[in-house]
Amino acid sequence: MGDLTGFAKQYADSLAGVSKRGVLITDNDQVIAGAGSCRNLSKKTISKALEERFRLRTPCICNRGEERFVTVVEGDANSYQQEMIVPILTHGDVMGGIVLLEDNKKAPMGETEKKLALAAADFFGRVLEA
Repeated sequence: MGDLTGFAKQYADSLAGVSKRGVLITDNDQVIAGAGSCRNLSKKTISKALEERFRLRTPCICNRGEERFVTVVEGDANSYQQEMIVPILTHGDVMGGIVLLEDNKKAPMGETEKKLALAAADFFGRVLEA
């Protein structure tokens, strides 16, 4: 996704502004764009657990304390309470993902955030197919 880094940053900023959540756009190795409360995670290596979550090819809203909750970035001692993880697929292959993060337990993510993340993942998947 190297060619899309600048565009991904703009998209992440827009998605963070609309959703009021931390946003990460990743390839299969690292965060290529971070926005909102996650801006500092840009260019960090994603965790093996996040890679595995992407390989499941299904969206996931996970809460801290649940078995499905994963550390997003290697070595990150995060305070996130909830995460929305959606893989970016191109021709059935995982190319990365869209991750929305929330640190406030009192502001749970729902259908709106799920649809925003799904739309972003679908968009990047289509761009990468072209």
